[in-house]
Amino acid sequence: MRICAGTKNPSKLEGIKQAFSEVFKIEDIELVSVEPTNLKPQPIGLNEILEGALRRVHASLSRKDCDFYVGVEAGVIEVMPNTYVDIQVTIIRDLRGHQAVGFSPGFQVPNKLMELIARNEVKELEEAVAKIYNIVDIGEREGIIYLLSKGLMNRTYLTRLSVLMALLRWINEETYNHDVGIS
Repeated sequence: MRICAGTKNPSKLEGIKQAFSEVFKIEDIELVSVEPTNLKPQPIGLNEILEGALRRVHASLSRKDCDFYVGVEAGVIEVMPNTYVDIQVTIIRDLRGHQAVGFSPGFQVPNKLMELIARNEVKELEEAVAKIYNIVDIGEREGIIYLLSKGLMNRTYLTRLSVLMALLRWINEETYNHDVGIS
């Protein structure tokens, strides 16, 4: 199985691979990494996160030789005044044009990290972590969740869960392919 993913991030790629392997019960998965362009450094709000995931899917669609096309975008949403939650959104398309979306669990982002973004001292959470904790490129590896959970979870795990949620459409095709619109 060949999967085109709109990311170069190793932790996202591993999460995508784990989810597809788990669902389709195969180990022979070839990941094709496609670098997207015109992405916001730190998506804030559900619309920006969804837009980023769609841009990543569109970038992966530049390749015509994959079975699935995947976009995973992380970002923060304000759930209450001055309370932000980090989530990952996955959008998957297949060769038949079927598309689905999935979300990871969300975790609250410490105010001191969000304040650096709000004051335009940094462009994204990864830079805020580097500035406060002196940990560079955490988003390319274990992710901020690893730091906050003291190693209990990592970004690959959250990506895997987000991709699994989007793959429900293919796990239970008979239900999703006969969906009727909600009136």
